[in-house]
Amino acid sequence: MTPTFIPLEWMNAYISDGLNANQKKFLNLYLSVPELQAVINYKARIFAGMQVIAVDDDNKEYNLPQLDLFHNPNPLQNFKEFATQYYVLRAIMGNGFIHPVFGNDKKAVRALWNLPPMNAKVISATNQLIPFNMTEIEELIKGYEFQYNGGTLEYSPDEIIHYNDNQVQFDNNKILFGDSKLRPLVQACENIQHAYEARGILIYNAALGILSNETTDGQGTVAMAPKDKAQLQTDMKEEYGLTKQKWQVILTNAALKWQSMAVDVGKLKLFDEVDHDFRTIAGAHSFPPEILQTDSTYENKQKALVQLYQEAIIPEADEWLQGLANWMGIDKRLKSDWSHISVLQIDKERASKSINWAATGLAKAKESGLINESDAAETFKKFLP
Repeated sequence: MTPTFIPLEWMNAYISDGLNANQKKFLNLYLSVPELQAVINYKARIFAGMQVIAVDDDNKEYNLPQLDLFHNPNPLQNFKEFATQYYVLRAIMGNGFIHPVFGNDKKAVRALWNLPPMNAKVISATNQLIPFNMTEIEELIKGYEFQYNGGTLEYSPDEIIHYNDNQVQFDNNKILFGDSKLRPLVQACENIQHAYEARGILIYNAALGILSNETTDGQGTVAMAPKDKAQLQTDMKEEYGLTKQKWQVILTNAALKWQSMAVDVGKLKLFDEVDHDFRTIAGAHSFPPEILQTDSTYENKQKALVQLYQEAIIPEADEWLQGLANWMGIDKRLKSDWSHISVLQIDKERASKSINWAATGLAKAKESGLINESDAAETFKKFLP
């Protein structure tokens, strides 16, 4: 497997304040488990590669002024940076908060900013009332609070677009907040951490065994002086090993015999465990593992990439854009466009060829009297996307 990393320097601004225990755990897992970070970053990079268009119900494209936002969302970020930041933050924390900057008209949005989801608070307006009869967001949510640079940022409900992952716990107003996908993956991620740690210890120390003293005189074995034993143990721990800054050969006047107690790392199957846990992480993120596995064939990787787009990225992108369109009150549908992605066009070309073959074959069958027009039309529909 070849992990893919994206430098995310902007993350520092979002982790400078205190986090609750769960959020700190999730963030640390993202920052310290290469397999988890590879999956999230790869998906974020693909997600941010979309182009945004506006269409009506007949899929006719329109040029709306709001589309300019998706070139330069704010003074500090281009669209790829903004979309990547949104995706990574939501993938880690289970919540994404976007603050549109506008005047009196929501359709005239001037900037879009991601707000830090760590320690964000959704202030309930229900006062213990049952929320399921409410019809307006203001009846449910009084406001939002965010921690940034030691201060608190406060926003009203109409100033925030809140995206959240599935929440199955409704008590204590949890219904107002999403839950992270990483919660059930904590054990898998910790297994990977332990496997890397164990392998690192084996590489760093290298020598696992006993150096026994074989020095003798006429009376038998000569005991090693305590200070000599202590020095030898210190040297073995700090000076000798397989890494380049250590010595691989011991030079000594002492008569020593080495008895190996080394562990066969292959039999530990540390990276069998890593591969298994990687697949668990990938599955939870709808990520085909073949994309990052070095033993996958080119064809399998291409198929897996198409699957990633179709089953995860495109639905996630359209959900995100629909949230923005709904907030702005746009009467057209914002849609992600992927016509510039070559792997998806190859798939469309294959589908187009299948349709042409079907049309030609059914036309000949109808001319020969093997099938009537109604049955031919029904059969042809099966080849349409």
